[in-house]
Order: sequence, then C-alpha cells, then structure tokens
Amino acid sequence: MKNFNPVKIIVLTFLFCIFSCEDEYVSPIPYREVNLTLELNFRDKELQSQIFATKIFTTPRDESDRLGYGGLLVINGTGSNGATNIYAYDLACPNEANPTVRVQPITPDSTYYARCPKCGAIFDISAGYGNPVSGSQHYLKSYRITKISSVEYRVTN
Repeated sequence: MKNFNPVKIIVLTFLFCIFSCEDEYVSPIPYREVNLTLELNFRDKELQSQIFATKIFTTPRDESDRLGYGGLLVINGTGSNGATNIYAYDLACPNEANPTVRVQPITPDSTYYARCPKCGAIFDISAGYGNPVSGSQHYLKSYRITKISSVEYRVTN
C-alpha cells in the first residue's frame, strides 16, 4: 500500500471526531405527537392578519389533531422575507415540564415573548427558536412547520 501512514490516519480520525461532534439539545418536555393543520384563510385567520398574532391550541379541533405535551402556541413571527412566518411551540414550560403549567404570550416591546406563570421564565417566540431570555437555561420545545399552500400550514414533530 502506497503512502500508508498510520499516524496521519490517527490524527485525521481524531480531528474528524472533534469537529464533527456537537452536543444536541434535548428538551425536558417529553415527546408527544404533534399534527395540526392551520388554515389562515378560514379557521386561523388571526395568524395572517398581523405580525406577532398568536393562537393557542389546548383542545383538538379534529380527530387527527395532536397537540404535543402541553398544547401548542402558534405565532406569525419575524422572518427574512417579511411575509407570513409561522412558528409553533409546546405550551409547557421547560422548567416545570408539566403539561398544565403553560407559557402565556406577552408583548413588552417590539419583540414577542412568552412567560411562565409559575416560575416567571421568559422566552423569545418571535423568530422560531423559543430561546430563553430570563429565568431558564432551556428553550421552549419548537415544532416543524410545513407550508402546504399560501394559506395552509401543517405543524408536526
């Protein structure tokens, strides 16, 4: 075998392992199925009407609806194209990890937040990350949004 250098292979393998491994964030919110269709021209008009419009789902509307662990918080948030940017989060506070302790949307300024009524943690929900602003090291659990048409979206996990 030409140019076989075991030291080179060991060093390359070591570098590959170091730079390819990253910690994956695991939410304290347990997995529960999520499946919800949003209809912005019909049942969910308020989400299309203005930026930072929110809607909370704690009761399924149809037999196929699955709302995660504590329910769903859906927001028309900010995005790069200025159009409709739908984001969805589990309502359960990640500090409490209890399906009945649900965050509530608040608007203290130009950014949109959600606050836990029990522990007081605040999360930024405006851009799809649910990142903690204060009172928590955990993110809100976010869910995938798939655009079906210009007025229809599906929330899943």
